[in-house]
Amino acid sequence: MNTSTTPRFAPKTVIALFASASKPGHSHEVRVGADGNVYCTCPAWRFQKGVSPIGRQCKHTRMAVANMVANSPRPAKSAPKAAATNRSYWDRF
Repeated sequence: MNTSTTPRFAPKTVIALFASASKPGHSHEVRVGADGNVYCTCPAWRFQKGVSPIGRQCKHTRMAVANMVANSPRPAKSAPKAAATNRSYWDRF
């Protein structure tokens, strides 16, 4: 294989590690690829038929993404607005 034409991508970043329920001592990695897609090493993710890697999901990717969203920094809240009064138009006169 000619490696000079093989594209080089940035290494994948592991965002979560889950212990395997069916194989004690093994684990599944959830990664974010250089393309921004989320990947998992579990068989449920790898062997999905008819779904491109972009649309694939498994319980590990769903939990990892939910955890990332829950722990992401929130924007600072703006100053509270003045309380609205329940005065009618005629109360002003």
